[in-house]
Amino acid sequence: MDYLHLRNFNQNSTTRGWSISHRQVEYEESQLLSSADYLENRKSDFYQGEDGCIPLHTWQTATFPSCNTMHEIDARPSDDNFIFINCGSNRCTFLIQGDDNSKAVLKTQKYRKSFSDYNFEMARVDGPSMERLTKSKYITSIYGLCGASQITEFSEGGNIHDRIKEARLTKTDPISPSEKLKIGYQIATAVADMHSFESDLVTSLVHLDICCHQFMLIDGVYKLGDFHLSAFTRKDKDTGDICLEHPLTMHPKLRSPEEFYEHDNGGRIPLSNADMFMMGNVMYYVLTNRWLFEGFSNSVAKQKIMNG
Repeated sequence: MDYLHLRNFNQNSTTRGWSISHRQVEYEESQLLSSADYLENRKSDFYQGEDGCIPLHTWQTATFPSCNTMHEIDARPSDDNFIFINCGSNRCTFLIQGDDNSKAVLKTQKYRKSFSDYNFEMARVDGPSMERLTKSKYITSIYGLCGASQITEFSEGGNIHDRIKEARLTKTDPISPSEKLKIGYQIATAVADMHSFESDLVTSLVHLDICCHQFMLIDGVYKLGDFHLSAFTRKDKDTGDICLEHPLTMHPKLRSPEEFYEHDNGGRIPLSNADMFMMGNVMYYVLTNRWLFEGFSNSVAKQKIMNG
């Protein structure tokens, strides 16, 4: 099977309207006895509008599973197939190959992680986010989705973090100024495409985890991926105005002063602004080969950010 020529999702498959907003969940929920239980626990205000805000678009509450494609994967480890790549905080990745030797990546939830409503929802949000951005050549393509697993493009060149780490370890800078400018353009265009793909150019999707690990080198382009922590823009159900949201504060060295201030005071912000601030962080890494607030604790970094 040629994984690199699979379409992102089966658009004719039945879609269901469910969602729980991971912004409202700050704990690990109990293990689900069956994945079908996920449908029974849709209690979030994102879906029901209990806080006065509702989804901006119907696609935000949908999913497009392609489980048959996932089940066709040859999961027998060998020298050239189903090879372990790496693990993040929630998922592990494996290299898989089709019958024509085309390469792709299988992302699946860590074995020790519980299959909870929260984890299912993070995986669901990841799917339609990447599906909507298929037309952008600066966003990683998705080829399949089922439950908490997905198939995505394979990167032959690693991520921006890898490249900066290599430069620091060798005490050289193999990236020329013109190439850094090119990488900066790719970073900015990926974020711009994500924030403006709707016909009315109103932002309907925010990433919220933009860092140098999320930009993978694919066919000579650093593409933005991993929408596991993304969120969808909502609107006021009475006025139609875009709703402000409670900010996140994970990865404190990457966050903006406004996020910390509003979080500490129970306020809300336009989440797209958070993406813009984090995008600037990544550009700083590329230009300087330095990490922000290196050597400082998260609490000290937070104070420095808030103090300007």
